[in-house]
Amino acid sequence: MGYKGYQDLKIKVSADIAFKTRKIRGVVNIDDDLDAIIAKITKNNMQAIESTMDVLSRGEINKAVEAIMKAERVDIYGIGASAIVAQDAMHKFMRINKACTAYYAGGDDKKRNLPSLFCFHRCPRKTIL
Repeated sequence: MGYKGYQDLKIKVSADIAFKTRKIRGVVNIDDDLDAIIAKITKNNMQAIESTMDVLSRGEINKAVEAIMKAERVDIYGIGASAIVAQDAMHKFMRINKACTAYYAGGDDKKRNLPSLFCFHRCPRKTIL
């Protein structure tokens, strides 16, 4: 097979996988075939999930879960394309019988409600504040 041994085979296979992975990731181009488009979108989504997992604070997630559990209702605000994410989250909360409303803008300031903001990509700081 042309390899000096098992270790050499592992190195060559790893290098080949790394090259193919690098080649697949990136922006979808007009001349990409269907397989390349599917692979790029899948790899990019997987990378986004892995990157999110790396920076999540388990303590902060626990605080958020506790706040959601204590809230009478959850208000979710989505801006731009994130409005769809807010609506999706609202439907997921409704499935577990948690009162929830998705807003494109605004909301109320009742102390028993929990405002939440979804911003999928580069949310402006002034929006959060």
